[in-house]
Amino acid sequence: MPFVLRVDFLNGFVTGSRGLREQLEYPPHPDRLFMALVATAGKTRTYDAGKGTYVRKIEHPRYRNALTWLEAQKPPRIYAPRTPLDVWLLRIHVPVNYTYLLTKKEKNDKNDQNDLSPSEKDTRRRGNQTHKKIQKKFVLPPFNNGARDRVPRVRPLGIIDRPIFYEWTEKAPPEIADALGELAKDVPYLGTTWSSVAVRVVPEVEEPFCSASFLRPLEETDLTLMQDMEVDTLRVPFPGRLELLDREYERVIEFLNRTLPRVSKTRRSRSASKTREIPMKTYLGASLVPYVWVERRGPEDGHVLARSAIARFRLKPSLPLVWSGLLGEAVHAVLARVVNGLRRRFLNVNVEEYATGSGSFRKSLHVGMVPLAHVGTSFSTGEIKGFALFFPESEGITREIVEAIYEAFLRGIATSEGMLYLDFAQVKSEGTLWPPQRRVEFQVEPLDDRPVFVRDFGGDDKFSADPSKPSPGDWERQKKTTKKPPSTLYSLRWSRWKRASNLWASVTPVILPRFPKKHVPILQIVNESLQALGYPEVLRVTYRPVGALTGTPSVHDFRAFGARYLDNVWMHLVLEFERAISGPVVVGKGIYFGYGFFAPVVQGRERDDA
Repeated sequence: MPFVLRVDFLNGFVTGSRGLREQLEYPPHPDRLFMALVATAGKTRTYDAGKGTYVRKIEHPRYRNALTWLEAQKPPRIYAPRTPLDVWLLRIHVPVNYTYLLTKKEKNDKNDQNDLSPSEKDTRRRGNQTHKKIQKKFVLPPFNNGARDRVPRVRPLGIIDRPIFYEWTEKAPPEIADALGELAKDVPYLGTTWSSVAVRVVPEVEEPFCSASFLRPLEETDLTLMQDMEVDTLRVPFPGRLELLDREYERVIEFLNRTLPRVSKTRRSRSASKTREIPMKTYLGASLVPYVWVERRGPEDGHVLARSAIARFRLKPSLPLVWSGLLGEAVHAVLARVVNGLRRRFLNVNVEEYATGSGSFRKSLHVGMVPLAHVGTSFSTGEIKGFALFFPESEGITREIVEAIYEAFLRGIATSEGMLYLDFAQVKSEGTLWPPQRRVEFQVEPLDDRPVFVRDFGGDDKFSADPSKPSPGDWERQKKTTKKPPSTLYSLRWSRWKRASNLWASVTPVILPRFPKKHVPILQIVNESLQALGYPEVLRVTYRPVGALTGTPSVHDFRAFGARYLDNVWMHLVLEFERAISGPVVVGKGIYFGYGFFAPVVQGRERDDA
């Protein structure tokens, strides 16, 4: 039976920053929970029969052994929601640091007896007529350079409506579990005082939380697939962490005792007492461990791209994002040219129509393309770094058919020495300015030798309990098919587009299949399109002419280079789902040509390595 700590957030706030003050540490790192237990042991007392007096729990062998046992364990699993319900930055201004200025004033008036201390009155009675009284005056900026002006402070806050569980794999001995349970119940907050918590030891992770998403430490078997995983680095306790915190505490106490002013020769200021809570550099020396998210989903979470085989390509040079439609036309032109003859190989299925979306597959799922663009980060350029072919499940389509189409596509690219071109003669919009040569050539570099099947493609639609761990056959296939070294560009990693979120923003404009009307709102049109592809309904839709993601061009710029669907309504959308869903997300018409492609909006700072 594992050792489990349950953390309930009493006011629904998760606080505490990681690295940067404006970045929320979510979920709270295991090392933060461990330090909260250590701080509680330092503030609370227990009776020591051997010493015959009350001592701090951190000095008692029973509690110290319990903390030593906990720091020696392997990194725990963390059962928490993928993202908080909401995250924002609270901006406050710290009041002025008022400074006391000590002055001395001559006292000759006998009427000032009420302002004198008993010692001063005694001195006057002995005959001294000139006395000095120490006065305290408030000195504010800018009159005193040492005083501090009001400073803006930033505090990240997250909203959470469920507990978080920390699960260590090894079972704790009864005396260790009891001692840690006594410490846990006295933990007042986690992160900052804004985040009041109730911590307790529980037998196991309770339902339904054990069936939801969780974080687990990265294992050696994950290294071959790490480029397609969402890896986060968390601070965890390690053997010797308790002694490191002890040394840091004693260092700060010694500094305070050395620097704080004396009140008298025999008594120091109360603020120098060891019972005072003081800030320490507890983050120094922490052990960093990579973690990966694991999503446990059921069949209701399946959608067109979740059940699709994926093949990624890199573009050299990068292309403007507004050329996404022309890129889709170029890719489909190659597919239409190279799949001729595959129908004779597969007699039961019209492979050519599946690859081109014609004939019987005109209204069915078929091969499509999505642009992999550098958007949504602080330094986004709005360029297409690559694209991905997706092969959705469809009736009669097997893995062998998908691999045959992909091999034919690679042969088609190889015949032109890996070069494709955009034909600007296809642009339907009048007045659009295009390059003088009316065509732009670029190089296409495949990142996978074969399509990656992340699901039970072509099977009975059964989903594995842990989608982050494909079947052994898929793992072996990915080890062999992924080229070395893997791509380091964040935009080209498929995990960047499939990470779970309840908020999604369009990368390319959504082309609505019909016009909105008074009795047919945009929300209804979008939900109909989502349900047709297997997505859940959205709660709220925000439409706008300019994309919500950094680096996303306006709808007008996209339409200027449009080759089709110009009679439909184009708009950028932000979709808000009731719960976090995994991507990728595509909506509307033109999804097979790169339109209506979405990216997750993740709270906090995104990566900036493209």
